[in-house]
Amino acid sequence: MLLSGASGAASVAVAPASLTLIDGVWTGEVSVRAVAGSVALRVDDGGGGTGLSNAFDVTHGALDHFEWQTIDSPQYANLPFLATLADSAKISRKLLLTCLASPDTRTEIQSEAEGSERAGASSTPSFYIEGGLMSGAQPVEVFRRVLDSVVATKRRPGT
Repeated sequence: MLLSGASGAASVAVAPASLTLIDGVWTGEVSVRAVAGSVALRVDDGGGGTGLSNAFDVTHGALDHFEWQTIDSPQYANLPFLATLADSAKISRKLLLTCLASPDTRTEIQSEAEGSERAGASSTPSFYIEGGLMSGAQPVEVFRRVLDSVVATKRRPGT
């Protein structure tokens, strides 16, 4: 099976480039070699069978692991299958799936998204620091400058 990645129409380098399934399952590490938004992974068996992951963003830093669950057969063209991401928080997959299936979760996420949009956030991540908005992933130096400025302002007499 061939493995490839794309962000929109742009190809994104991934490794490994090929996978060998054992009893219909492959387990291993995938590295996406670029920072990009809306990346989707695609597997192709060379005989017309393909699978496409949900889109995800790739940011700086290490991800603990990326996991695809067992893929039901048959799959249908142009219909994505679920890909799950787990991070170093070691959240229980069972608890996560239970949470995701809850209608309360959808309501809470929608409410948070609407509030963030009203507050001016248009990207993930977004940070509100002392009433200001910092959008997008930023290097640590940018955070240091902003936070040092906040601390300096708070230490000024009369503030």
